[in-house]
This record gives sequence, C-alpha cells and structure tokens, in this order.
Amino acid sequence: MRRKMVVFIAVLIVLSMLSGCGGGVMNQSTQNASGGGASEKQSYNWRLASVWGDGTFQFAGDKRFCDIVRGLSGGRLNITPYGAGQIVPTTGVFEAVMNGTVECGGDWPSYWTGYDTAFDLLGSQVLGFTNIDYLVWIYGGGGIESYNDMYGKFGMKYFPVAMSGMESGIRSTKKIAALDDLKGMKIRFAGLIQGQLIQKFGVTPVSLTLEEAYEGLSKGVIDAMEFSAPINDENAKLQEVAKYWLAPGWHQTCSVYGVMINQDAYNQLDDELKYIIEKAAKAAGVELIAEYGWGDSRATNIMIAEGVEVTHLSDEDLQRLEDAKNEVMAELAAKNENYARIAKTQMEYFKNYEEYRDFLGAWSFGRTPNKYPDIK
Repeated sequence: MRRKMVVFIAVLIVLSMLSGCGGGVMNQSTQNASGGGASEKQSYNWRLASVWGDGTFQFAGDKRFCDIVRGLSGGRLNITPYGAGQIVPTTGVFEAVMNGTVECGGDWPSYWTGYDTAFDLLGSQVLGFTNIDYLVWIYGGGGIESYNDMYGKFGMKYFPVAMSGMESGIRSTKKIAALDDLKGMKIRFAGLIQGQLIQKFGVTPVSLTLEEAYEGLSKGVIDAMEFSAPINDENAKLQEVAKYWLAPGWHQTCSVYGVMINQDAYNQLDDELKYIIEKAAKAAGVELIAEYGWGDSRATNIMIAEGVEVTHLSDEDLQRLEDAKNEVMAELAAKNENYARIAKTQMEYFKNYEEYRDFLGAWSFGRTPNKYPDIK
C-alpha cells in the first residue's frame, strides 16, 4: 500500500513539473479548446486623426497615448496617430470621429465651440484653472462627467490625455507695459471667451494658424499674437519675430488636450481594452504634466537668453481683465444651459478649495478668483 502511494505521489510530482515547464503551451491549448484562449481575443487597428501637426509637442502627446495603449494591450489595440491634414484638416477632426470616418481623434475641446459654447470650459480658462486644478476637478471633483456628457451628445467618449501649464502670454513686436497699451492692436487670439473679452479693451482679435501668425508678425500684418505654452512657442521660434513678451498668460491659464473616441467603435471593445484606454489616458496625463512643466521652464530660459524682453501686467490690470471675463461668462451662461451647468461645477470647485488654499499659502497651487461671474 505504501509502495503504491509513493508511486502515485511521484507521478503527481512529474505531472506538476511538466505542467510548470510546458504550462504555457498546455494551458493555451486547453483555453483554445474551451474558446477562452488569449489568442482568440479580438485585435483592433484604429486610426487617430489629430488637430495638431506632426512634430508639435501636442501631437507627441497623442502619440504617447497611442504607444501606452499598444503596450498595455500587448498590441491588441493598435492606434496609429496621424497629424493635422494627413487624413482630415484640423477643423474636420470632430466630424470625422463623430461620423466614424476614423475611430478617434486628438483634440483641444475649445476648438468645438461652434457646436456648443460649453466646450470652451473644457479646453481652457481665462484667469482660472491651472493644470493641477483641471486634474483634480476632472478626476477628483467629477469633471470627467462634464466631458462625457458634452461629447456624448455627439456620439463620442472622451479621455483627457494632457494638461499644459499657463500659456506664454502675448508676444509682440512693440513693448506692452499695461492693458491700455493693447488698444488699437490686431492680435492673433484663439478661444471663444478670449476673443470676446479682448475686444472690450479695444483689441481686434484675428484668427490665424501658427504659420500665418508668424508670417503676419514678421511682415507687420498683425501687432502681436498668443500661441501656446513656452515649450511650443520656443519650438515655433516666435522669439525670432516677437522680441517682447507680456506676462502672465492670463488668456489661458491651462489647456486640456484629449482623445475623443467614436462611441460605436468604443462599444465594440471588451472591458479589458476599455480599462486599458482609461489607464493609458491617465498615465499619459501625469507624464505630460511633468514634461510640460520642465519643458516650459527650459524654453523660457532659452527665449530670455536670446534677448526677449518680458513685461508684466499690474494687479490692477489683471483685476480689470477678471471683471470683464466674469461679464462674458455670465453672458454665455445666460444663453446656454450647458455652459451654465459646467461653469457652476467649476465655480463650486473654486469655492471648495478656497479655505484650503489659504491654509497652504505660498505652497499652494493655482489661485482662487477674487470675484465669481454672476451665473444664475
């Protein structure tokens, strides 16, 4: 009896060793036979049409997201990014994703205010959120629901993938020392509220691409321009055509970039791939916040070293801008309930953080507005 038991145990040990050495093949075979093998999980090849040109830091963010998704999924979800114009122009990306021409697109929400003005609050703010504020509001304060509510109205799912810090400010060919110096100037501006706000101070906002604005400055067609964060301004070599730099970048204290996904395409994915997309977006977001911050600081040093002169608006001028911003926001909210609803959630965020920011003092992040827009 004991001999039989010893033999039996020996057989079990051998089988266990074989299973351990060749377990991958044996388990794969068993799983395939039962219809649950990893090799039978469906793979997908998607295209991402970006609003950003290939070679820009923003497009690099789209590529980062695609790379992380590909890596985490083991190649099951392969998303190939295409720069602006390679599939559709920047202005056509929203519709291309909405209609399913491409599965997804890299964007800046403020580009889509023609569809609904509420998108402007999801892409940037004037004298408002910092990148950390947006990060906390989106994932801690429920702001992600606002993104998916707005994009959901157009048959899309949304994932923020990057949040830049404050934009550079106004780059000009003549020195600007105060807000009143802007009167009569033609300035390239992007963003809904920015264009409406700046007109209150006698500025003519002009809509131009980066290339057009660069040439316009060099030829005197426009007097000044704003473009992006310092890392992007330096990459575009704006210091070559604009020797003056007005700070701070009040017109855009942060920019949120993300990936919109066609809802039908998203629904075809299994839960594992949906989870991977969510985590890839968050991973890219954290990495890019750090890289933007470091890159912006280095780019600022480069441009100043090359002779750019920086001037700063006074606290009084910044308050005038903030008062005007509140007026514009209240007007937009009165015309659009979607805008009003999202603006309220962002103002609630500010109010919630007010005491804590005061406690943190100089070690805080962002700021609490001195006044809030009158949104009913």
